[in-house]
Amino acid sequence: MLSRLMRVTFGLFPGRCILCQASTARALDLCIHCETDLPMIPFPCRRCGQQIPQRAAAGLSDDSRVCGQCLIKPPPYVRSFSAFAYTQPINQLIAEFKNQHQLLVGRVLAMVLARRYYHQDDVWRLNTPITREPIKPRLATRLKTSIKAEPGSRPLPDLLIPIPLHPTRLKFRGFNQAHEIADAINALTGIAIDDQLCQRITESPPQKGLSAAARRRNIKQAFQLTRKLQGERLALVDDVLTTGATVSELTRSALNAGAGSVEIITLARTPKSRYF
Repeated sequence: MLSRLMRVTFGLFPGRCILCQASTARALDLCIHCETDLPMIPFPCRRCGQQIPQRAAAGLSDDSRVCGQCLIKPPPYVRSFSAFAYTQPINQLIAEFKNQHQLLVGRVLAMVLARRYYHQDDVWRLNTPITREPIKPRLATRLKTSIKAEPGSRPLPDLLIPIPLHPTRLKFRGFNQAHEIADAINALTGIAIDDQLCQRITESPPQKGLSAAARRRNIKQAFQLTRKLQGERLALVDDVLTTGATVSELTRSALNAGAGSVEIITLARTPKSRYF
């Protein structure tokens, strides 16, 4: 229904690029030229998402590409994936999405993220426009089963978990950007969203501008899970992955509650050189 409605809507009102304002000629408000120009992190580490030198990454498959730091001290989550590098113009677009209520901008970026995530994982070979029909729940279950049987492939997560906001911040902002991103992934794949599993119980200051050590202290014991888990594979969804302090804290809570594994999906990854 969603895809059919999008085709009708974009047929009547052709897409207009959020960057160059040109007609996009597809069911997305981002033209193919601007999408191609958006920054990505080349040769990302499968665990942390940071760039691996091209020479070290040569000959390695995506699933075996792990940086030296993660080999020595891996994060608690098994994988991370980001569609973009957190540089211009992505940082500006995400700020407009979060702080200026530009939900269309967020939806466009999230749709690109969903497509790239599943293309990277060999779940979909998405060389087609983003008007593909959403996967029906029964087909999604069969897809997960078939992927398990293929050597070297990675199963789909069972649940998408948007990183929660504290109720005070949620009331101030009016929406949770992580839920908006998860909703776009759900629309493509049918993977369920559970926004009741995790709660933000402390109202800590924003992470932006803090050092890595300060971020870890700031987010300590900020989350609680509302129920025990039975080995589910979780995907934590957020807008930006910087030091990993927030997702690491929530990953540990989820694993302690019985999660089988946790991975991270974000719009953008902050290159290490841009850490505060």
